[in-house]
Amino acid sequence: FRRVLFRSGGSTFTGKTSGVITNDSSAAITIASLELDGDTTINGGSGLTITAANYGGKNVSVTGKATLANGTMGNLTVGDGTTVTSVEGKPTATNLTVKDNASFTATGSLSIGSVEIESGGTFSSGADGSSHTITVNGDWTNNGIFSAQKSKIDFTSATTILGTTDFYDAIFDSSADVADGNSFHAVTATGVFTANGTVTVSADSSFSSIKSGASGATVSFAGGTTQAFS
Repeated sequence: FRRVLFRSGGSTFTGKTSGVITNDSSAAITIASLELDGDTTINGGSGLTITAANYGGKNVSVTGKATLANGTMGNLTVGDGTTVTSVEGKPTATNLTVKDNASFTATGSLSIGSVEIESGGTFSSGADGSSHTITVNGDWTNNGIFSAQKSKIDFTSATTILGTTDFYDAIFDSSADVADGNSFHAVTATGVFTANGTVTVSADSSFSSIKSGASGATVSFAGGTTQAFS
């Protein structure tokens, strides 16, 4: 199928598709099993739940309200910059982009490449108090809102952090280039940690190397606890 259109609530679909999937009804629908053979746009409307999926590494764009099944996809784009969008799930994605008027909530630990939260977008690491691990294999850009809860962000490769984020716990397995105004509850950094302005850390942390990347750059340890330098 190149286009799947639902006009009545409670509908269930099983099959292979690419192109556009649209919930055009006023009620929620369920896709019991979905296989993609091309890049796909999902218009969730008032509610669309994918129970099981083989995304086939294809790019997925979502608007409206949707719950995504686990699986490995290409780039995941949440929202179109205009439509009010609310998406949840824990797929594995090459890159994640959350656009204006859109939110993405992780329902468990997940792995993604680069993360970009645009102005007006929200990325939540889970429900209140959740402690999921989000593995990031690329850069992090936040011009919107990141709700950290008690999550752990594991940066597995050299990364650049742009915008302003209040992280909970962060692990840097390689070098990190951190913009001014970012803050962390705790940091474990085994590569060079470069501060390009004022960066705040508030709990026990471990750094192998801290570098100033800009004139007057500082790392402020706000919690009054012991910091380890090895």
